[in-house]
Amino acid sequence: QNMGDEPLTNVSIALPPGLSLPDNLQALRLAIPSTIGPLARVVFNVSANVLGPFFSYYFSVLVSSNEADTVVPTVSFDVRVLTAQLRASPSSLSGNVVIGAQSLFSFQVTNLGLGDSGPLSLALPSVPYLSLGVASPLAPIPPGNSTLVWLSVSPPNGSTVGSISGQVYVSGQYVGLGVPFSFNIVSNATGNLTVVCQDEFTYTPERRPLVNATVSISSLDGSVHTTILSDENGQANFPNIPESFYTIVVQKLGHAPYSSTVKLDRGGRTVIAFLQIQTVSYRWTVRQTEVKEVYTFTVEATFVTQVPAPVVTVEPSVIDVAELELEVEALGSTTLTLYLTNHGLIMAEDSHVDLPQNHRFLRFLGPTVVGQILPNTTVAVQYNVVSVANTTRRDITVCFACIAGAAYYSYTCDGIQTRSVPLTFSNQGPCGLQCVDYGG
Repeated sequence: QNMGDEPLTNVSIALPPGLSLPDNLQALRLAIPSTIGPLARVVFNVSANVLGPFFSYYFSVLVSSNEADTVVPTVSFDVRVLTAQLRASPSSLSGNVVIGAQSLFSFQVTNLGLGDSGPLSLALPSVPYLSLGVASPLAPIPPGNSTLVWLSVSPPNGSTVGSISGQVYVSGQYVGLGVPFSFNIVSNATGNLTVVCQDEFTYTPERRPLVNATVSISSLDGSVHTTILSDENGQANFPNIPESFYTIVVQKLGHAPYSSTVKLDRGGRTVIAFLQIQTVSYRWTVRQTEVKEVYTFTVEATFVTQVPAPVVTVEPSVIDVAELELEVEALGSTTLTLYLTNHGLIMAEDSHVDLPQNHRFLRFLGPTVVGQILPNTTVAVQYNVVSVANTTRRDITVCFACIAGAAYYSYTCDGIQTRSVPLTFSNQGPCGLQCVDYGG
């Protein structure tokens, strides 16, 4: 560009003296207008014969005139082969495939690049009833052109309902793409699905069924989704529904929900859905005290007793971490006693307590296994609380996930049933959110 108010004359362009060009850059030609007007901009041309598919090269040229000093712009050669760019439409394949029938799916491969694609190979994952509907390799696709690829899915009779997924790979010398697919293998056969709803009362002498439970089923392919209530026999019947995998969800107020996935075939299936009675509910109350970062936690447990199951509660329901820390710091250790009470009508088995092990100052030492708790019986479990070796409360920084614990127990009713009782730890700082320095 001429930045002055006078024209530049006798403008010329040349290679620097002594510059040697590479062998794959031949017959270099340089051209520039001989005059550049005031404040004008011109374009100079560089052309050459290029050998070889890929290379980059940088060199300088000298531009001079009668009126101005020589300038040295840089020329860059970046040589690439014109290549294809493939795109599939649709970009993925999905659908339902019926057992015993053939289903065809297709996608179009378009070359959006500037070069010919060359022959394109097709590859499928190893699925017995998955095959190509076109010959491989595909003929080269010129720029701007397309070709259609067909896929055949033919699960024979006796195949299992479910799903298959993978990718169809299209690949050439310099290009390639993968087209994902996901097919649901479904059946025209039907069967009857019966869900029998039970809870602990079903196993008493009265054999009381769980009535008016909400039972929902949904098939793997999404074609079936329905909800009904269990009848006076505790049963929810779904007649003549397609053979498939079904997710079953059963809910009833005052019970823990039930969920499972089962396979239904033409012979039909009966599923036992056992819903544990929710024997204990908790209400947490948090009040801030006059001391900064110290709160009062209250947990109110509401439990039922006249049920054919163990009903275990733990006292104290709230464990003050700050209080334990102060006692351990002052005395070297302290005692924590937990009282586990079974308010139910049957024995709690395999009872055990898990106390946190990730506190950075406190360690809880004592029994983990409690064992059996008879009906209407309280068991006291004592723990020794000490400090972590070589630490004090004042020189640590609390920065960890919130500590938690629980008591667990089991009983036999339609198999082994397991329940848990949460333990609440209060005044442990804003754990998991930020680091709090207890020093000072």
